[in-house]
Amino acid sequence: MSDYTNPRLDAIDERLDRITLTLESMMNVEQNTRRRGQQHDLELDDHDERTERLERILEGQEAQLAELKEYRADIKVMLDILLQRSIGDTEAQ
Repeated sequence: MSDYTNPRLDAIDERLDRITLTLESMMNVEQNTRRRGQQHDLELDDHDERTERLERILEGQEAQLAELKEYRADIKVMLDILLQRSIGDTEAQ
């Protein structure tokens, strides 16, 4: 074999090596970006699930609050009736 080398071919090989390194770097960036995107999607899904759960809890609490308000109104009516009876009993004596 000859020790002869073609400087133009060597230069082309070097450029191809640099291009290959650049492409590999770009592929790594692309893979990392995809992984981050997937992780972000998972976090959004988790956030959506938590939000939906909190909304269900809030709806339940709103229903309980409405029920308590009804009880409060009923108790107020009962107390008014008892007060009127008490006043009536006091006036009768």
